[in-house]
Amino acid sequence: MPSSLTPLSGAPGGSHSCLDTTGRWREYALRWQQAHAPYSSYEQLVRCSEIELGEQERISIRKDISRSAPAFFKTIAPPGLDTAEHAARLERVLCAWVLYDPETGYVQAMNLVSSTLLLLLEGDEEA
Repeated sequence: MPSSLTPLSGAPGGSHSCLDTTGRWREYALRWQQAHAPYSSYEQLVRCSEIELGEQERISIRKDISRSAPAFFKTIAPPGLDTAEHAARLERVLCAWVLYDPETGYVQAMNLVSSTLLLLLEGDEEA
């Protein structure tokens, strides 16, 4: 597991359309995964987090999930978004991250980044 994140060149940014930005984020996320987690299984991390994650960590994550929908999300959220399902997906991603990188663990505002990525990308694992 990485002790620090290595920046990749070409991180999305600038003034691009939403679809262009989504594609660029997907590409960036896949390159990051190949560089930092080539042997990790997201599904395995999710299963382990259901058993191994401490109650205090889960409480912190759930508390922040309730604050994961700032006003600007309305501009990128698809119509008819199931917010309960989105919150469940977000919790899976954040709990898996805590197990993947225990040195960093869960930090405040990680929920906002992850929630945005879940809206822009196709699945939990890409986020």
